[in-house]
Amino acid sequence: MAPDSNSPDAGSDAPADASTGSRLRRWGRRLLWGVGGVGGTVVVVVGLVLIGLQTETGATAAAQFLARQANPLPQTTLTVERASGSWVQSLRLADVSLTRPAPDRAAPATMAHVDSLAVEYRPWALLRGRLHLTAVSVHGPSATLRQAADSTWDWARHLPAPAPASEDTGAALPIRVDRLRVSAGAFAAQFYAGGRDSTARVRGITVRARDLYYGLSMGGRLDTLGLRGRLPPDTTDLRLAARGAVSERRVALDTLRLTSPRSAVQGGGTARLPAAPGDSLDDVALSVRADPLVLGDLTAFAPFLEVDPREALDLRAQLTGSEDRLALTTDVTVRDGGGRFTAEATATPRTTSSPGASPLKYRIDAQAQRLTTSLLGESDPAQNSITAAVTGALEGPASDSLSGTLSASVTDTRFQGLGVPDATLESTVQAGTATLDLQGTVNDVRLSVAGSARPFDAAPSVDLRAQVQDLTLAAVAPNADLEGSFTATAQVQGRSITTDTAAYDADVRLRDSRLGTQVIESGRLAAALRPRAVRVDGAVRFPTGRLRAAGHAALDGSERFVLETGRLEAVDLAALAGDTTDSRVTATLTGEGQGFAPGTMDGQATLSVEESHYGPHRLSAMTATARLRDGAVTADASAQLNGSTWTLAATARPFASRPTVALTEGRFQNVDLGPFLQDSTQSTALHGTVQGRLRGTRPDSLSLDVGLALDTSRVNRQPITSAALDASLQNGTLRSTLGLDTPAGAVELPLRARPFDDVPSYQVRGGHFDNIDVGALAGLASLNTALSGTLTLDGQGVRLPELDLDSELTLRPSTLNQASADGRLSVTTTQGRVAADGQFSLAGGALQLRGHLDSLAQTPTYALRTAARSVDLSALAGLDSTQARLHTAAWRVKGRGLRPDSLQASTRFAADSVRVGALRLSSARMTGRLDRGLFRVDTLGVQSNVGAGHGQGPLALAPGAGSSDFDLSARVTDVAPLRGLAGLSSLTLRTGRLTAHVYGSSEAQRFDGTVAVDGLIYDDLRLSDATALFAGRRGTTQLLDHLTVTGTAGYLSAFDFTATRTRIDADYDGTAVNLSTDVQLDAERRVQVDAGIRPTADSTIIDLQTLTARLGPDRWSLRRPTSVAIGDAYRVEDLLLESGAQRIEASGVVAPTGTQAFDAAFEQVRLRGIAPLLGLSGLGGAATGRLRLTGKASAPVLDGTLDLDVRSEDRRVGTLQLDVGYEDLTADLDARLAHEDGSVLTVNGSVPTDLRLQAPTPASISDRPVQLEASTDQFPLDWVDPFFDPTTVRSIAGTLTADARVQGTLGSPSLSGSASVTDAGAAIPALNATYDGGTARLALSGNELTLERARLRTPNGGSLRADGTISLPELTVGEYDLALNASEFLAINTPAYRRAVIDGDMTLRGTVRRPVLSGGLQVQSANVYYAEALAESAAAMGAVELTAQDQLTLEERFGLRLTAADTTTFDAYEALALDLAVQIQSNTWLRSSSNPELNVQFTGDLDVQKAALDDPQVFGTIDVVEQRSTLRQFGQEFQITEGSLTFNGDPFTPYLDLSAVYDQRAQGSQGSEVRITLSLSGRPDNLSPALSSEPTMSTRNIFSYLATGRPADALFSGSSEGGSLATQVALGQASNFVENLAASELGLDVVRLDVRTEGTSYLTVGRYLTPRFFASIEQPVLAPSSQTSTQSTALIPDVTLEYQLTNYLQLRSRSNQQSLQFNLLFEYAY
Repeated sequence: MAPDSNSPDAGSDAPADASTGSRLRRWGRRLLWGVGGVGGTVVVVVGLVLIGLQTETGATAAAQFLARQANPLPQTTLTVERASGSWVQSLRLADVSLTRPAPDRAAPATMAHVDSLAVEYRPWALLRGRLHLTAVSVHGPSATLRQAADSTWDWARHLPAPAPASEDTGAALPIRVDRLRVSAGAFAAQFYAGGRDSTARVRGITVRARDLYYGLSMGGRLDTLGLRGRLPPDTTDLRLAARGAVSERRVALDTLRLTSPRSAVQGGGTARLPAAPGDSLDDVALSVRADPLVLGDLTAFAPFLEVDPREALDLRAQLTGSEDRLALTTDVTVRDGGGRFTAEATATPRTTSSPGASPLKYRIDAQAQRLTTSLLGESDPAQNSITAAVTGALEGPASDSLSGTLSASVTDTRFQGLGVPDATLESTVQAGTATLDLQGTVNDVRLSVAGSARPFDAAPSVDLRAQVQDLTLAAVAPNADLEGSFTATAQVQGRSITTDTAAYDADVRLRDSRLGTQVIESGRLAAALRPRAVRVDGAVRFPTGRLRAAGHAALDGSERFVLETGRLEAVDLAALAGDTTDSRVTATLTGEGQGFAPGTMDGQATLSVEESHYGPHRLSAMTATARLRDGAVTADASAQLNGSTWTLAATARPFASRPTVALTEGRFQNVDLGPFLQDSTQSTALHGTVQGRLRGTRPDSLSLDVGLALDTSRVNRQPITSAALDASLQNGTLRSTLGLDTPAGAVELPLRARPFDDVPSYQVRGGHFDNIDVGALAGLASLNTALSGTLTLDGQGVRLPELDLDSELTLRPSTLNQASADGRLSVTTTQGRVAADGQFSLAGGALQLRGHLDSLAQTPTYALRTAARSVDLSALAGLDSTQARLHTAAWRVKGRGLRPDSLQASTRFAADSVRVGALRLSSARMTGRLDRGLFRVDTLGVQSNVGAGHGQGPLALAPGAGSSDFDLSARVTDVAPLRGLAGLSSLTLRTGRLTAHVYGSSEAQRFDGTVAVDGLIYDDLRLSDATALFAGRRGTTQLLDHLTVTGTAGYLSAFDFTATRTRIDADYDGTAVNLSTDVQLDAERRVQVDAGIRPTADSTIIDLQTLTARLGPDRWSLRRPTSVAIGDAYRVEDLLLESGAQRIEASGVVAPTGTQAFDAAFEQVRLRGIAPLLGLSGLGGAATGRLRLTGKASAPVLDGTLDLDVRSEDRRVGTLQLDVGYEDLTADLDARLAHEDGSVLTVNGSVPTDLRLQAPTPASISDRPVQLEASTDQFPLDWVDPFFDPTTVRSIAGTLTADARVQGTLGSPSLSGSASVTDAGAAIPALNATYDGGTARLALSGNELTLERARLRTPNGGSLRADGTISLPELTVGEYDLALNASEFLAINTPAYRRAVIDGDMTLRGTVRRPVLSGGLQVQSANVYYAEALAESAAAMGAVELTAQDQLTLEERFGLRLTAADTTTFDAYEALALDLAVQIQSNTWLRSSSNPELNVQFTGDLDVQKAALDDPQVFGTIDVVEQRSTLRQFGQEFQITEGSLTFNGDPFTPYLDLSAVYDQRAQGSQGSEVRITLSLSGRPDNLSPALSSEPTMSTRNIFSYLATGRPADALFSGSSEGGSLATQVALGQASNFVENLAASELGLDVVRLDVRTEGTSYLTVGRYLTPRFFASIEQPVLAPSSQTSTQSTALIPDVTLEYQLTNYLQLRSRSNQQSLQFNLLFEYAY
């Protein structure tokens, strides 16, 4: 019920309800006002924004903001210059640009630009979920692609990575464009070409299109497409035009045209598109035709295409068909002989056949005939040419169950470095399974592949087996610059390929292969690829080592990888690289990590190298560790190389945008640079540290800091106190300072440079050096310097003529060897001119140099002038023993041009008064002119005291320069001045002549001449009457095309070889030498050889055609032609020499670095004809044996036998049977020596020895076992007699009993057993002594041989005993300690030293190379005959004996007399040290039967000392026994009253003091009428004789008493003829003494005293003042008293002068008181 309004309750509630409603209304109004206010504000703001966007300023600001926020390309900038439009239905943008930073310039590079872009759109369409553009107009769009130096393009670097494809295709916003218009478009591609114009341009792009849509489907109508293109540097325009339409169900290309002046391409067609995903194309009719298409026209639209821009194609292509069958027909012809390609193919465009539909069918028939096109590679038929054919037909209900056949063939094809002369592929497909059989040859390598595959399954699989034979590395990698040959088999299996569960397995095996020069014995590589992991395991075995590697990597996303092992064991890495240097490397590499991208990889690796070597370099040990984390690498290494120690630590960030590398620690000790320089003369010991840091790779941003410091070190002979090199590179500026301190000097060289500027610059300021010994630094022993000076240099540019250089070297007072030097040298270049100026004071003289070089960019001109004056060459060369000096020398050259065909120059050289030791070079002259390849020698002459030479005439040096007509002659007259300079003990030449003539043009230049040598003695070489004629022709591609030499020699002797006549004929035809020789060794031996010598790439081959040798009674001949190759290996092919039943055979190869296969055999070879050539003239008999060498050079195997029937001078002695072998560093020996009497000596066992031809690693044989046994019983020692030189020892006798063994190791042998010798004896011809009755016992123990009770008897009953020990380390004679006792031992009994008997006790200690003989020696008796002793002393050092006929022959052929001293040789006596006390007993005599006659008895004590390799020293005095010593001279006997010979060191210069008297008995009385005393004192080379008498008389009377027994005054006072005759006789006896005395004292050449028939005695003295000028004086000294006064005028001396004009003409002048005579004498000896 409704309340009553009048009731109180009703009245009270009414106001409350009214107030509540009022509040709700107020809040509602407030809410409406709020919402309205917000909405209004939004409307106002939006309105204001829309109003603002209508203005150009607002629209531009909004467009620029959106451009910055919406730019999709990183590191680029999108800008808008102006914007306008309503923004509600239209928008217009002007000057839109996309730019990127350009590091090479300040302004950014423009990537794209649009002049104006206008868009009209319907924004309300966005509410329906689509974008509807009613009109789009683009004017002036352009895009530019720029290629960098690394071939990448800037657009590719800035495009964002593609986003993963979305599976929701319906989420894309549909777009519709009603009208599209593009005008004035352009496109450019700038290729990197080093500054040249290389931009391809497309201009005039015009597009008209309508009704375009894109969404679930796409379509539209293209009304117009047109553009023009231009290629660099071509200016031809290309035009492209197209018109067509695309809809959901149909595509139509109404027009397609590409036209240019070179190309004409057109095409068109239609096709119905699939209506559903399972449908296919239908109603297809498309065609393209080109008449022609020049490929260069395509690069304007496809700048990435690399083709030959000139290549032109004719093309016909057509695609027709429906959904059951599509047919493609193609015909392409490459013009200008580029071949043709045709193809016809049909296919069902479905993968399955629906029920009731026709099966799937595929057919192809394609052929290529000599196809050569740059689309496939280089368009050169010699490089790329394809001839191939493919046919096949497949049919089936589905692709995985097809059946049919497929075949392909390739013939005469070359492609990308591969040559395929023939190859075929046959495949049969059955129910989807294809069997494959590929056979062919690729790059001369036979290839075979067989297997099966299922290629059409959803999860395809394959199983293939391949085999390749002798695959060369050049065939697969022609640019690898490495040789190799491989024979391999491989098996590859794949399952579920092209799917996510694909699995692959591969197994490759190698055999009989080679890489570089390293043989590969076997190898295997196994690889397994799974979806989540890959594993690789491989091993290779070499002859000297092996390699193994294994590892795996995860493909499950964790990207973990492990190198489980990488192991090299004694691998010759150099051989793998084709280097023949011997090397062995043993190393281990392990590693693990995570991540496949280098920038995010985290990994570590460890490398350990054990004892390894490369040639002379030895790496004793090396360890290195490296870790990569977060793109940073840290590494540590330590190594011991060639005795030096290295420690290195480094860090790097190689993958950063600016890579850095830092060597944080580097320390080295004892570094020797000699092995690295491959110079054994260089030696260093460097100690120091090195640090450095490198940032960046680009020159403009590169940063470098390097510090190298040396501590106390040594460079060759020069100690280094300290050295430092500091270098830094910042902002393109390089600053470095080199400092070097030596104990006596220092070097400082600062450098500042900007090497990367367009014009590099560099400066050296303040460079100086003080007291630098260049010889010590360079290791030149003959150069010692103390150089001080400064160096400045300021330059810009690198190459002429842009180079601008100003440099100066100033040399302060310095020394070069013993010569002083100072001066300056400046070199400047400016505007293409190089000038040099030098002024030096050198070795007491002056040296000047001045020259220039101009216009290098064009035809240069130049001039150079050098001069030297008064230079002390001996001081400059540091020669103390040789004086050498240069008076003047000058050289000038001036010319124009550098090319031989245009060069014009003149030159002049002159030197005067050059003296070097005994060599005197009077003058040397050369002047000439070079004119376009023709060098005219105007003057060429040399004059010296050795000989003279002269040359003159033109020489053609270049083609077309004219003809040569040059003559050269030289004559050697005296080579003695060269003897001292060459350091030769003997050098003599009687005559030497050379003549030569060069004639003809340079294209056919010829020469001929003669060389004649007579009387040459050069150390051990003797040559006389030798003449050689030569003629030849210069080559064009090589030095000589032809050369013939014919030479003869009358006498030739070298070392132990002597020939009495030699003839050699040689002919070289440019490729080979034909040689014919005929050598007459002596009357019984002659050798003749005809051979050819052919050089090849790796060896020299000697083809022996004939060889005959007459050796004593034997006539040897070569039975068949053979060849000998000398190179890396030595090869002999079937050498067979025969002489009756005697045979010598050899065949095979000896390879110092390869495998040996050499056999040699000889049968019944008589030694009688061969032994004298070996110095065994007494050896005879016959030898039979064989020798075989096999195995590798590092492990050769030797096997040989020898059967020898030994005869001694036709007396049978015994036999020798010998078996030898060698393998594994051990030599085996089994010898049996049988004597004629039946006794046998056996020696057998094994001894370690190293006979390897190649030693990859040093072998220690000292610890290898040795086993030798020798036994015999009463074996006669005369078995060895024929093997000794009979002039040294002969008639060896005695018997040997032995039972000895050697065990242990070679380094520590153990000897046991004993040996004894009885009845030993021998004759020593040099001592004229025969020893017999010899006995000795040898005891062997440990490594010593003990000599017990050794004794040797002499014919006089004397003996020599010896006891002691001899050590035998490593089975060689080591130290010995022997005690010697002589008792009445007849030491020598020669004509000079007769029956010398000695006693004494001595010791012989030391080694073979350093023996020491000491003790005491007593000479009991001896007779020394003076004249004979002098002759023997000259031959005591082992002189060669010359018969009278030999001496006569040599005198005739060499023009001089030879004595034993000219053929002296040295022996072990030089190494002997002596310390002997010699006591001479009284029964020792010095006798002489010549004038003067001597019988001198002497005694005394001498101390003989001698150091090893030194001359002996003798000290002491020998005294004459006066009572029994006499001297007979002038027919009278002098009694020696006193005399002594004192030695004070030099045994050849003792001091003699001797006095002898002669008593002339008075007639009729026992008293003495006259006593004459002869005194001699001084050294043998400077004796001072004196005569005195009692009573005192003149020398005239003394001589008269000695001659006649009467004084001269009484003798010549009578006038009887008898007295005159007596005077003649007496003075004749005295003449020898007078001549010898005067010549030795006065140095005269002629002294003669004679008595003529008239009674007058004449003394004639004369001397050669020069070799051709002689003067003499003849003075009467005694005349008969009966002469008249008139006759006394004859006592006035006569003077004679003689001058030798020629060898046959002599001018003589003789004067006396009465006349002056001149005579011209002709003398000829025949």
